[in-house]
Amino acid sequence: MPRLTALVCSISMALLTGCAALREPNEVAWQAMHAIDTAQTLSLTRDSRYVEVESAWLLGERPKEKAVVAWSVASSFAHAGITRLLIDNDHPKAAKIWQYVTLSSVCSTVGRNASIGIQIGGTNAGPDR
Repeated sequence: MPRLTALVCSISMALLTGCAALREPNEVAWQAMHAIDTAQTLSLTRDSRYVEVESAWLLGERPKEKAVVAWSVASSFAHAGITRLLIDNDHPKAAKIWQYVTLSSVCSTVGRNASIGIQIGGTNAGPDR
C-alpha cells in the first residue's frame, strides 16, 4: 500500500501543477502540510494505539488506507478548486482568509499529531510517550 499511496499522491500533485491556484504561495503551503497530515494519518492506520479524531466523522476511528488516500486526494482538489474559485471571481480577500484559516488548521493538526508521537515513515512513539 505505501507504493500505491505514493503513486496516488504523485499523480494528484502532477495534476494539480496545472492548476492556477498553485501559483498562490499559501495554496502550495496548504497542499504541502496536507500531504504531511495525510502521511501522519496513514501512519495512524497501521498503529492500533491511535484512533482518528479530526476526520472520524467521515473516515471512522480506524480508517482504511484507501479511504485516507481518497479523502486526501478529494480534499486536495477541493481546496485548490475553492481557492481558484475565490480568486477567479475577484474575491482576493476571501481567498486569503480561506487560505489562512485552512492553513492554520492543518498546521495545528500536524503539530498535534507530532506532539502525541505520530511519525512519518517510522515507528510511532506512542500516545503515552
